[in-house]
Amino acid sequence: MSLHNDISRILERDLYPFHMPGHKRNPAFDSMTGLFARDLTEIDGADDLHCPQGIILEAQKRAAKLYDADDAYFLVNGSTAGLLTAISASAELNSKVIVARNCHKAVYNAIFLRNLTPVYVYPAFDEDFGINGSVFPEEIEKAIAANPDASAVILTSPTYDGVVSDIKTIAEIVHRNNMLLIVDAAHGAHHGMHPAFPDSAVHLGADAVIVSLHKTLPSPTGTAMLLCNGERINRSRVHRFLDVYETSSPSYLFMSAMDACISLLTQQKESLFSALHQKLLHFSEAVRNLQAVRVFCFGSDEVDNHPDVFAHDMSRIVVKAEKLPMNGFELEEILRQRFGIEAEMSFADCTVLLTSICDTQEGFDRLVKALLTLDAENRDNIAVKRSIHAPPVPQQVFTPAQAELRDGCMILLNDAQDRICREYVCAYPPGTPLLVPGERITAGVLSYIRSVLYCGAKVTGSSGKMPAYIDVCTE
Repeated sequence: MSLHNDISRILERDLYPFHMPGHKRNPAFDSMTGLFARDLTEIDGADDLHCPQGIILEAQKRAAKLYDADDAYFLVNGSTAGLLTAISASAELNSKVIVARNCHKAVYNAIFLRNLTPVYVYPAFDEDFGINGSVFPEEIEKAIAANPDASAVILTSPTYDGVVSDIKTIAEIVHRNNMLLIVDAAHGAHHGMHPAFPDSAVHLGADAVIVSLHKTLPSPTGTAMLLCNGERINRSRVHRFLDVYETSSPSYLFMSAMDACISLLTQQKESLFSALHQKLLHFSEAVRNLQAVRVFCFGSDEVDNHPDVFAHDMSRIVVKAEKLPMNGFELEEILRQRFGIEAEMSFADCTVLLTSICDTQEGFDRLVKALLTLDAENRDNIAVKRSIHAPPVPQQVFTPAQAELRDGCMILLNDAQDRICREYVCAYPPGTPLLVPGERITAGVLSYIRSVLYCGAKVTGSSGKMPAYIDVCTE
């Protein structure tokens, strides 16, 4: 037995990858042939990612030009390093930040490491599909008015489901109040490449934007970039914290692959994204008459039907089991077993599929056939679906750092009502916390955790003992 052989067996199953990484294992976009021959270290002429002055610096300049950013920094251990860096560079120790509650757990880790006090803004919630909507500018304005001493605003746009916020208006509000705007655009590395897809947060005024190339572009898992614009974010601090959070042994394979991806897009982005757009338009038309199945913002479902959504990235396909006698996790399994399609993730009654410029028409045809078949088999069903609500809002008692520095103990999750949480509890994917250290574990939170577990979601905790046990503060 070996990991190499185990992965080979997975690949032999011939499942079509509607999931990340964005290269979709398509050999036409493989930039990593001859791996060992290109796996270098900081030898003469190979430059140094931590102090780039040669070929790496030039590659980062090419990336900045593609994204119209002032500066681009290669990240070889994912967007996590970029989020940690941007937040640490923007917020002094023990200061306050305004944070969208649906941010990735890496944002919360930065809050802990810097002993920051988070002030949460909550995205709207689309109860029809059971997904987070946009964070609206008026919510940011309220939070800033109540917390004028905050140093930065941190948002996720797009979300895992492709929901986009009005970054342009939010950036104007944030800058008017002398704060920094950090946007986790990990799922939006393709934004700004074509008018059919949302514009980049870089173009829209954000000071720091973090993009994961591997999620939606032809680049290997773990490759990402931190894009910086303007003079508000201190570059010396950015360099300092990149040195802290980025590995001291950066992969030249990853950096070479990122530059190959940048070069490809520089030369062919118009044709590649136009081709993807046409595939998505054809897909939308093909699913227009579905009744037992619905697709978010495709077919007969339009973004105007969702007032809690500012805009949607059409590269993200969210399928709802409208009349199917199953939830999203069961739908994901049926797509895998019956139709040879591997989705990205599931939740409640929905399954999420990711598309990219590397997708083939055969893959789209396979998905259309699967949805039409399931629809024909179930359109006469009268399925009574439960309403889907946003996660409850916990009460914050301590900051994350204060909670994690207190004494704690492990107790049964079922015995945790009214205790104060001492770990991050996340539904994964997408990895956004249901509980943050320092928050009170209410009956509503426990009920919500049980409900998502019942549906088949994976609930993890930073202690490694969830969902049976949870780490709580000793009273």
